[in-house]
Amino acid sequence: MGVLFILLASLCWALDGPIRYPLLTQGIDSSFIVFLEHTYLLFIIFLIVIFEKFWRKKVASHGSDDKGMAQATNGTGKDEFRFSLLDGVAFFVIGALGSALATLAFTRAFLFLNPSQVILLQKLQPLVAFGLAHFWLKERLPKQFIPWAILCALGALLVAHQEIVQGFHIFTQSLGENSEGLDQRGMVGLMLTFIAVVGWGSSTVFGKYLGTRGFAPKEIMFGRFATGFLALLPLPLSGNLPMAPWGLVYGKILLMVSISGLLGMFLYYKGLKSLPAKLTGILEMSYPLMAVIINWALIGTRLDILQLLGGLLLMGASSMLQRKV
Repeated sequence: MGVLFILLASLCWALDGPIRYPLLTQGIDSSFIVFLEHTYLLFIIFLIVIFEKFWRKKVASHGSDDKGMAQATNGTGKDEFRFSLLDGVAFFVIGALGSALATLAFTRAFLFLNPSQVILLQKLQPLVAFGLAHFWLKERLPKQFIPWAILCALGALLVAHQEIVQGFHIFTQSLGENSEGLDQRGMVGLMLTFIAVVGWGSSTVFGKYLGTRGFAPKEIMFGRFATGFLALLPLPLSGNLPMAPWGLVYGKILLMVSISGLLGMFLYYKGLKSLPAKLTGILEMSYPLMAVIINWALIGTRLDILQLLGGLLLMGASSMLQRKV
């Protein structure tokens, strides 16, 4: 069943693009989409945490477990209240950078690149995570890190070969006199994509750090979206956040959050409980594969043969790299 849960989670994540991309093409601002995502997620997770505490308190009140009642009434213990400056930095990284900025960059990149390219290039995240974990958590790099990293980079180059060639052409033309009117959309899209890669890769490492500090997964998730929400809050407060002109958009974003966010993560963690991490890493390859197929079928975002080969190489090398952990 664990394999089925991971595959279903991947399907939920793959359905994000066919909802997110049409919203952008309809003129909905990417900042509004990401802000509303965080608002929904924060509110829903808050309700889940409150309901869970209420349920535990109710069960404990029937005398089923005196110790459980003490925890439900007073919290998990005095260790819960120890909060260091580095903890605050970690929550800032996973929330403001890894959630708010990375999701905003990821969403914005859809306007400049093929959404399937953006999704495939996210498989570079392990390189960021391993490198940062090596310096921050003093973890050893996986064996044969460099060869697999080179293959990942080669795959990424093939996925983005059109934009790279275009960027080189722009650069050579900009050295001359005819530099006006050059289309730099592809390079902007790659830059936004790599911001998302670095943000989410960093979030993995700092989330792991918070786990070693004793924070529960729900606490980390709530802190992530709360910090991300606070980082995005200046947008509506400044009056510079374009609001959606019709109510259907709010429902679509709620649907996207429910499927690719909440349901996807629930199924993923459900499967993770019964599977080894290495097998989970391999099964996660199904997400970009499903995303490419679904995007191709539903929103017509096609890839050429080099991009497809590059995507397979990138996914394969990234998964092999994770197996070495």
